[in-house]
Amino acid sequence: MHGDLDMGKPIFPTPKFTMNELTKTLRRAGHKKDGPIPPGCREYRDYNGGWTYTYQAIRQLVFETPCGLLTRDGGTGSMSYGGVCWKPENFTTSITCPVYFNGEGCSLVHESLKDCRFGTMQMCGCQLTQRTFDYEQSVDKAHDDIWREAEVKFEDFKAQMGGRICKNHCRYRRAKRQWEFNYDPLKCGQACHNRDFCPVLDKEISKEKGNVYYDIKETWIKKGYGLLPDETIVKIIKGKRHFNRQKSMTICEAIVEAGALQEGLWFKMSVSFVQAESGLVNREIINVRAEKRPSRDLLQDLQDIRDGVEVIHESDSKKAAKAAYQERKIKRSEQAKRKAIRILADESLDSTERYAAARKLAKLKMSYDEIQAAKAEYKQEQEKRKAPIQLDIFSILQEEAREHE
Repeated sequence: MHGDLDMGKPIFPTPKFTMNELTKTLRRAGHKKDGPIPPGCREYRDYNGGWTYTYQAIRQLVFETPCGLLTRDGGTGSMSYGGVCWKPENFTTSITCPVYFNGEGCSLVHESLKDCRFGTMQMCGCQLTQRTFDYEQSVDKAHDDIWREAEVKFEDFKAQMGGRICKNHCRYRRAKRQWEFNYDPLKCGQACHNRDFCPVLDKEISKEKGNVYYDIKETWIKKGYGLLPDETIVKIIKGKRHFNRQKSMTICEAIVEAGALQEGLWFKMSVSFVQAESGLVNREIINVRAEKRPSRDLLQDLQDIRDGVEVIHESDSKKAAKAAYQERKIKRSEQAKRKAIRILADESLDSTERYAAARKLAKLKMSYDEIQAAKAEYKQEQEKRKAPIQLDIFSILQEEAREHE
C-alpha cells in the first residue's frame, strides 16, 4: 500500500543544528545538556545551538573591533551574513562602523562583511575580548565625536543660511559629513520646536488656533445600459480637516502657501484612484485653505447643485453619523433593559441569572422603583397575552372595515 516507504523512519528528517561556541566550551568544561543550567545562561535549546547568554550576562561582555575600539551590550545581537553567524554565543558580534561608510577606506573589515551595509553605514565584525571597557577607546566615543562634530558644523551651516533654518527640518549626512535643509511645514504641525518665533518664516508664531481645510472632488463615469448614454457623476466633499487638533494659524498658513498638503495627503488618501462599484473614481484635492473654523459658501453650493454636483459637508456627515450612533446606542440600551426585566421577572430561572440581570440593570442606571414598575408592567403584558380573547362577528367586521379605510 505504501510502496517502498519505510514507516519506521520519519518522512521529514529532524533538522541538524550547529552547536555554538559557548556550548562547545561549556561541554568541554564538563557541563551536560540535561544537567544544571550554567550561570549566566538560558535553558539548553537545540535550535539556538545549545546554551545562550542571558540579557544580564550579555551586558557584561566586551567586544573589540579589528581597529581596537571596544563595545558592549552585544552589538546588534545575532546576524548571519556571508556564511558566518555573528552572535555573542559564538564570541562575536557585529556593529555599524562609526568611521567608514560604504566599505571605503577600511582594510580590516572581515571578508564576509565587505558588502554588508546598514543603509550607508558599513557593518563591522567584533571579537570577544578580556579587555576592560574604557570609554576613551570605545565605539561610543567615536559615535559621540561624530555628533559633536555635527553640532559644530550645524552652527556653520546655520550662519551660511543666514539663520533662516530650523533643526527640525535639517538632516545630517554622516557619509558626506554635511547638513541638508528641507523645509516641510507639515512637520511643524506634528511637532513644532519653536513655540514663539519661527526662524524659517522669520516671524512670530501666532497664538490663534486654526486648521487646514480642503475639499475632495470625486468624479467617475456611470456606465449606461442599452441605449442610455454614459453619465458623468461629480461629488464634492467639503470642509475636511487635516489635523485632528487645532494648530497655530501661522503653521496652517505656511502649509497652504508651500503647497505641502497635496503631497502629504497622497499617503493619507492611499491612492488617487480607487475602484468603485461603477468604475474608477478620480479623486482631486481642491480649495486648500487655512481657517479658524470651516466656512461655507452657500452661493457656491447652490451653483454646484444647479450644475448637477452632489455637495456633502464633512461636518454634516459627522453630525449625522454621531446622531445615528446615539440612536443605535439608545435602542441597544432599551433592548438590554427589556431582556433583563424579562429574566428578572421570570421566577422559574436560576437565581444566578436573575442576579446577573439585576446587575445589568444597575449598570444601565435604573433605580429600584423603576425596576419594580417595569417588572409589574411586564407581568401585566404577559397576563394579557395568556388571557382568552372572545371574538364576535361584529368586532371582526369592524376590524376589517378599519383596515380597508
